[in-house]
Amino acid sequence: MNQKSRLTDLLIDGKIEQKDYDEKKLSFQRKLHQITEEKAYLEENIGQQKNISKSMSQLRQTLENENALDELYLNAIRH
Repeated sequence: MNQKSRLTDLLIDGKIEQKDYDEKKLSFQRKLHQITEEKAYLEENIGQQKNISKSMSQLRQTLENENALDELYLNAIRH
């Protein structure tokens, strides 16, 4: 059973006042909203990191290809 369900049960059973229920429910909703925003932020950052990783991989490949061409050029000049 989750916290919201337990809170609702307390209200139904008359163990808490409506005012207390409303305050706690609002607190839960704010916390859920905050967590949802944090999740979206983290998901966006993960996407950006993947893009950076892909770009770095492409750059690394380009540099390796250029190094290979430089070596080929130097070998051609030496012989």
